[in-house]
Amino acid sequence: MNFSFKYLANRFQDFSVIWIRAFIHNESPIGKIINKATENEVHSIHFIEQDENENPNQISDLAQSQLREYFEGKRKNFHFPMNQSGSDFQKNVWLELQNIPLGHSISYAILAKRMQNPLAIRAICGS
Repeated sequence: MNFSFKYLANRFQDFSVIWIRAFIHNESPIGKIINKATENEVHSIHFIEQDENENPNQISDLAQSQLREYFEGKRKNFHFPMNQSGSDFQKNVWLELQNIPLGHSISYAILAKRMQNPLAIRAICGS
Protein backbone atom coordinates (compact mmCIF):
# COMPACT_ATOMS: atom_id res chain seq x y z
CA MET A 1 0.00 0.00 0.00
CA ASN A 2 1.05 3.56 -0.68
CA PHE A 3 0.92 5.74 2.44
CA SER A 4 1.63 9.12 0.86
CA PHE A 5 -0.80 12.02 1.04
CA LYS A 6 -2.91 12.63 -2.07
CA TYR A 7 -4.16 15.91 -3.42
CA LEU A 8 -7.81 15.74 -4.47
CA ALA A 9 -9.16 19.07 -5.67
CA ASN A 10 -9.65 22.76 -5.12
CA ARG A 11 -12.95 23.71 -3.54
CA PHE A 12 -14.21 26.47 -5.78
CA GLN A 13 -16.62 27.99 -3.29
CA ASP A 14 -13.89 28.91 -0.79
CA PHE A 15 -10.68 28.16 -2.76
CA SER A 16 -9.33 25.92 -0.01
CA VAL A 17 -7.47 22.73 -0.80
CA ILE A 18 -8.64 19.31 0.39
CA TRP A 19 -5.89 16.83 1.17
CA ILE A 20 -7.22 13.30 0.93
CA ARG A 21 -5.37 10.92 3.22
CA ALA A 22 -7.22 7.70 2.49
CA PHE A 23 -8.35 5.82 -0.59
CA ILE A 24 -10.18 2.53 -0.41
CA HIS A 25 -12.10 0.72 -3.14
CA ASN A 26 -14.72 -1.94 -2.97
CA GLU A 27 -16.52 -4.23 -5.37
CA SER A 28 -20.29 -3.77 -5.30
CA PRO A 29 -23.20 -5.29 -7.21
CA ILE A 30 -23.29 -2.15 -9.34
CA GLY A 31 -19.55 -1.70 -10.01
CA LYS A 32 -16.27 -0.72 -8.38
CA ILE A 33 -16.64 2.05 -5.81
CA ILE A 34 -13.93 4.15 -4.23
CA ASN A 35 -14.30 6.32 -1.16
CA LYS A 36 -11.84 9.09 -0.37
CA ALA A 37 -11.48 10.49 3.13
CA THR A 38 -9.46 12.84 5.26
CA GLU A 39 -8.75 12.02 8.88
CA ASN A 40 -12.17 13.47 9.82
CA GLU A 41 -14.69 12.75 7.07
CA VAL A 42 -15.44 11.12 3.74
CA HIS A 43 -15.27 13.61 0.85
CA SER A 44 -16.36 11.47 -2.07
CA ILE A 45 -17.76 8.09 -2.99
CA HIS A 46 -17.86 7.34 -6.69
CA PHE A 47 -17.49 4.67 -9.35
CA ILE A 48 -14.09 3.81 -10.82
CA GLU A 49 -13.09 1.77 -13.86
CA GLN A 50 -9.68 0.71 -12.58
CA ASP A 51 -8.20 0.35 -9.12
CA GLU A 52 -6.19 3.15 -7.54
CA ASN A 53 -3.55 2.70 -4.85
CA GLU A 54 -5.25 2.18 -1.51
CA ASN A 55 -4.32 4.05 1.63
CA PRO A 56 -7.16 3.35 4.10
CA ASN A 57 -7.76 5.08 7.41
CA GLN A 58 -10.40 4.68 10.13
CA ILE A 59 -12.98 6.86 8.32
CA SER A 60 -12.57 5.19 4.90
CA ASP A 61 -12.71 1.74 6.54
CA LEU A 62 -15.93 2.69 8.33
CA ALA A 63 -17.50 3.93 5.08
CA GLN A 64 -16.41 0.80 3.21
CA SER A 65 -17.87 -1.44 5.91
CA GLN A 66 -21.21 0.39 5.87
CA LEU A 67 -21.36 0.35 2.05
CA ARG A 68 -20.73 -3.40 2.06
CA GLU A 69 -23.52 -3.89 4.64
CA TYR A 70 -25.86 -1.79 2.47
CA PHE A 71 -25.23 -3.94 -0.60
CA GLU A 72 -25.70 -7.08 1.49
CA GLY A 73 -29.16 -5.77 2.52
CA LYS A 74 -28.13 -5.34 6.17
CA ARG A 75 -28.10 -1.52 6.33
CA LYS A 76 -30.48 1.26 5.27
CA ASN A 77 -28.80 4.29 6.86
CA PHE A 78 -25.20 5.45 6.95
CA HIS A 79 -23.41 6.79 10.00
CA PHE A 80 -20.02 8.16 9.02
CA PRO A 81 -18.88 11.79 8.74
CA MET A 82 -19.26 13.11 5.19
CA ASN A 83 -18.38 16.46 3.65
CA GLN A 84 -18.98 16.47 -0.09
CA SER A 85 -17.91 19.62 -1.89
CA GLY A 86 -20.56 21.37 -3.96
CA SER A 87 -22.41 24.61 -4.46
CA ASP A 88 -25.21 25.61 -2.10
CA PHE A 89 -27.69 24.64 -4.84
CA GLN A 90 -26.13 21.18 -5.24
CA LYS A 91 -26.15 20.63 -1.48
CA ASN A 92 -29.85 21.56 -1.37
CA VAL A 93 -30.55 19.03 -4.13
CA TRP A 94 -28.65 16.34 -2.22
CA LEU A 95 -30.58 17.13 0.96
CA GLU A 96 -33.88 16.85 -0.87
CA LEU A 97 -32.83 13.52 -2.40
CA GLN A 98 -32.52 12.15 1.13
CA ASN A 99 -36.29 12.59 1.54
CA ILE A 100 -37.03 9.97 -1.13
CA PRO A 101 -37.92 6.71 0.65
CA LEU A 102 -35.58 3.74 0.19
CA GLY A 103 -36.54 1.78 -2.92
CA HIS A 104 -38.59 4.59 -4.46
CA SER A 105 -37.83 6.97 -7.28
CA ILE A 106 -39.18 10.31 -8.45
CA SER A 107 -38.71 12.36 -11.60
CA TYR A 108 -36.48 15.41 -11.83
CA ALA A 109 -39.64 17.47 -12.43
CA ILE A 110 -41.14 16.31 -9.13
CA LEU A 111 -37.85 16.98 -7.36
CA ALA A 112 -37.82 20.51 -8.81
CA LYS A 113 -41.37 21.10 -7.56
CA ARG A 114 -40.45 19.79 -4.11
CA MET A 115 -37.60 22.30 -4.06
CA GLN A 116 -40.09 25.02 -5.06
CA ASN A 117 -38.08 25.70 -8.20
CA PRO A 118 -39.96 24.02 -11.09
CA LEU A 119 -37.81 25.72 -13.75
CA ALA A 120 -34.57 24.26 -12.37
CA ILE A 121 -35.02 20.76 -13.78
CA ARG A 122 -31.85 20.84 -15.92
CA ALA A 123 -29.74 22.24 -13.09
CA ILE A 124 -31.10 19.57 -10.73
CA CYS A 125 -30.20 16.87 -13.27
CA GLY A 126 -26.61 18.12 -13.25
CA SER A 127 -26.35 18.01 -9.48
